[in-house]
Amino acid sequence: MTGIAPGTQTVDPPRRSRALGVPRWLPRPTLIILRLLPLIPVLLVTVLLAAALTGEDGAVATLKQNAAGILENAALLSLAVTFAITPVTTVTGWR
Repeated sequence: MTGIAPGTQTVDPPRRSRALGVPRWLPRPTLIILRLLPLIPVLLVTVLLAAALTGEDGAVATLKQNAAGILENAALLSLAVTFAITPVTTVTGWR
């Protein structure tokens, strides 16, 4: 006896194809890009902060001028990605 009740069937979850020899644990390139998008504004502000902290000439003024614009774009990008999640999952079937 196998311990499985009669009439009960187990179904293995579908596996991703191994096309082009990509291992299963490696995420798709699209997912990598989507996960890295929120880091772009953070990196831009980090560069401005590093310049201001090291005492470069005009860095604080540049930080004051550009930080609001960069963070504004980051908030808009985050909102757009949030709104796009449901349509993307519906169209592609991602879970």
